[in-house]
Amino acid sequence: MTWLENNRGVSLIAAIFIIVVLAFMGLMFVSLINISSLTAVNDLQSTQAFSIAEGGIEYGKEVLASYSFWYNFANDPFFLATNQALGNGSFTTTINVPATTVRKSSGAGANEIRVFSIDQFPSPGGTIYVGGTVMAYTSIATDLPKGPRFIFPAAIGTTVFAGTYLYPIVTLSAGITATDTTIPFAGNSSKFLQKGTITIDDPVNGDEEITCTGIQTTPVTAFTGCNRGGTGVIHAAGLNILPILTKQELLIQSDGVVGNTRRVITDVTDQ
Repeated sequence: MTWLENNRGVSLIAAIFIIVVLAFMGLMFVSLINISSLTAVNDLQSTQAFSIAEGGIEYGKEVLASYSFWYNFANDPFFLATNQALGNGSFTTTINVPATTVRKSSGAGANEIRVFSIDQFPSPGGTIYVGGTVMAYTSIATDLPKGPRFIFPAAIGTTVFAGTYLYPIVTLSAGITATDTTIPFAGNSSKFLQKGTITIDDPVNGDEEITCTGIQTTPVTAFTGCNRGGTGVIHAAGLNILPILTKQELLIQSDGVVGNTRRVITDVTDQ
């Protein structure tokens, strides 16, 4: 075998190696293009879904603007829109009204309080906060002519005036330290804003107002993201927890969907 023939063999091997390397680089290049394209599409859809969710929030506010006083309706307007088309996607907008108002004044000798809505309050019995007083009711009713109302086992003992806010109450399910930022509770929190201010009614260590950012259901039901303000208090289990509202507030949630991408926005608003 001559020197020229040896070089030809080496050149052939080198050529094959180069072809394989170039083919591999080509496949990698195509793969990177596909991944970049997919990422770009996902980013675009995520941005669009977010914008559509924002549109759902504005839609909710516009719908609520037509209610001169939405606390006065027999049923909370929870579902405003479902799969409402917008742009390249759609949105679903819901609201949570955190309280109701007393519809007719009740004297101290009455054993019921008539309200505009009992949606999402515990049934048959539960605990409510009315005009600064904690009251335990035994049942609720909606039949006419009295309409939605809470019924108590005995006289309420105090006059409750029409227009008074009426809040649900949950209880602290376990004791907490002064620094805990997750506050476990027992009870129906359907009318609590997912983000807002709560107060723990503690006659021994003092009441504490706490701002929270959400509610979890696992591993235990609890308010989360709680800001104790650096001056938290130790509280024992069983204490009452209630929402604090300075205005007629509600929570609007909007789910924007484009393709397989979903973005959720929540906003606390007032009227």
